[in-house]
Amino acid sequence: MSFDDIFDASFRRVQVPSGKRVSFFEAFYRNFLMSSPQVRVLFRNTDMAVQRRMLKKSFFSLVSFYASGTVDDVLRKTAEMHSARQLNIDPYLYDLWLECLIDTVRE
Repeated sequence: MSFDDIFDASFRRVQVPSGKRVSFFEAFYRNFLMSSPQVRVLFRNTDMAVQRRMLKKSFFSLVSFYASGTVDDVLRKTAEMHSARQLNIDPYLYDLWLECLIDTVRE
């Protein structure tokens, strides 16, 4: 089985809710929002459905980057938006984001 096949199968499992389980992206944002009051403040006026779609799109861009080594426009725009010039995200929040992502994968 190729990396692409493994990724696709895993991605299908996490994005399709079964029973009362929420999707991976819903679970991730639940965990991330609960991780810090600062995160909740940053997302207080955010349309979370749109936010989840953007995260999903960025995942595909990351996989594409992993496979090709080429940074696409989605990753460029995401990096620019989260830079000190625009959203000015505190650096520690990136570590928190990654911890929440890994915790959500474990769940």
